[in-house]
Amino acid sequence: MRISHILLIFTLLALTACTGAESVTKKRWENRDTTVKLVDLTSNKGDLKDAGSDLGFAIEDAFQDSAFVVVENREAHYQLKYKVVDFQRGSRWKRMLSFGIHEKSRAMLTVKVALYNERGMLTAWEVDAWVNSGPTGGSESSLYEQAAEEILNHMKGY
Repeated sequence: MRISHILLIFTLLALTACTGAESVTKKRWENRDTTVKLVDLTSNKGDLKDAGSDLGFAIEDAFQDSAFVVVENREAHYQLKYKVVDFQRGSRWKRMLSFGIHEKSRAMLTVKVALYNERGMLTAWEVDAWVNSGPTGGSESSLYEQAAEEILNHMKGY
């Protein structure tokens, strides 16, 4: 009797461990109230061009955790136009060694952003982001993430 109880318990545990569920969700994006198209207006000059594309990737990543959906076509409800105006890469080693006190070691990014819909411009603002210290001197990716978060926080009002 003892062996039968053990087998019964083992069988119940094995059966419950092998259960699962599968679902298929089909979505139609007819509701385009939260769709955003990103438009990079940054000039094609060296560091600014790279900063513009890196900022675009950071904005897309920030929007993944929000209600906004980034789309590529012209059917988006909003157009988010941005232009990197100033970019200073700074020196990571100087940031680490001076603990961010040295002004020239800062990584700085200045972006002009405008939000449009089909009727025209809704709002425009300027984002200033910088990295000046940290145990590892901060990274450029944290600079872009900081700017993207500020853009997302401003857009949450729309």
